[in-house]
Amino acid sequence: SRARGRRDPARARPGSMADSGAAAASKKKLGGGKKGAAECETHPCFHCHSDGAKMCCSQCTRAWYCGKACQKKHWKQHKKSCTAAVAAEARRATLKREATMARAGGTLDKETCVICVGPVVAPVELPCGHAYCGGCLAELRTKKVAQACPLCRAELPPGVDGLYELAVRPIMRIQGAVERGEVSWASLPAAQQEEMDEAAAMLTEAGAQGHTAAHYALGVVLKNVWKDIGGAEAAYRAAIAADPGYAGAHFNLGVLLEDGRKDIDGA
Repeated sequence: SRARGRRDPARARPGSMADSGAAAASKKKLGGGKKGAAECETHPCFHCHSDGAKMCCSQCTRAWYCGKACQKKHWKQHKKSCTAAVAAEARRATLKREATMARAGGTLDKETCVICVGPVVAPVELPCGHAYCGGCLAELRTKKVAQACPLCRAELPPGVDGLYELAVRPIMRIQGAVERGEVSWASLPAAQQEEMDEAAAMLTEAGAQGHTAAHYALGVVLKNVWKDIGGAEAAYRAAIAADPGYAGAHFNLGVLLEDGRKDIDGA
């Protein structure tokens, strides 16, 4: 069923997005705009084509608008390219993070946040190998400064909240179609399969940046779409490691172990 916030996991069907926090995310406006780093920088508006657009899409940072009214009217046309661009950036960030961790022997430096000059709290690990407090990095993203790592100036990956929101929307829509009997997870049309590929890429990067519900949602996608029991188990366990009280992840992991692995004791 469509998410309406967290529910008792005993009442939620296994593999459901009901406990992912998706309901709250789905109420947010996607592609919300922000002004460019330089106030004098202008572009043609993607909707009305007038010169002087100063507000860009905060998700992909590639589309420019005169203001929120133009952006809202253009969203249906823009969302496919926006999602594809963000998913591509997420894939690049994930690959770079994996390569960085391989060179570093599997660990990144998480001792000191150079933004607040203190211990790293709720660390967010960037693909470049540097880590910052989650709150410090979120505040940095809101400033009108270069969106780059303060230490090495590598470009920041897409923001965790935007990744999660863009990924969850199509998952919930397609899950609704599955529950109405219009499609099945095992044989999604090519366009919807592509959406799931993009969602998985975005959720993977969001999880790597510390978004707990992204791990849970990734587990749902891996189990339902690709029947990837091992990947889904790892995703649910990552959600539990980040939040030991995440009831939905515990529930789905138990069902997965019992049905997928026949591991009664583990379940």
